[in-house]
Amino acid sequence: MDYQIEKRVVHPNYQPPSLYNDIALFRLDQDVKFSAYVRPICLNADPKLQSSPSQTVIATGWGQIHFNGPSSPDLLKVILNMIPANHCKSNYASIGVTQLANGILEESMMCAGYVNGEKDTCGGDSGGPLQIAHDKYLCMYTQVGVTSFGRLCAKKNSPGVYTRVSKFLPWIERIVWPKKFA
Repeated sequence: MDYQIEKRVVHPNYQPPSLYNDIALFRLDQDVKFSAYVRPICLNADPKLQSSPSQTVIATGWGQIHFNGPSSPDLLKVILNMIPANHCKSNYASIGVTQLANGILEESMMCAGYVNGEKDTCGGDSGGPLQIAHDKYLCMYTQVGVTSFGRLCAKKNSPGVYTRVSKFLPWIERIVWPKKFA
């Protein structure tokens, strides 16, 4: 089934080249038909989701297989570790005032990957989900982040950075269910 994007809603505070508030919503031209391979996802409401290496997350996408490499023709999945906020902040401290004037903001951003590189999201994965297994339903997931940016792909001390869904949940709900908040 092919779906067309009917409407795009970019967060009003997203101001490229700045990397803050990197989130958008798409309205599709028709209802999604759920199946064994297409299911709804829950949105994380907990702003205190642990950014510890013991917390694993799953990223999916059709992005590049390696830095400056070809995109994947197949949907790929990678299991990543959450990277502690202080480690992530130090890795991106020198990225520049234009893109990250205030550094990594823990309340709206999170990092995942491996300290030594190994696995990562890459170019073309932006906008894809960062998710955890749902705590009550075996076949469901909770989206905790949106793939935003990174430096290189799967390189030491270059974790991927993700927009934290919980920070933007009120905005998402106002867009998706406007009558409820009128």
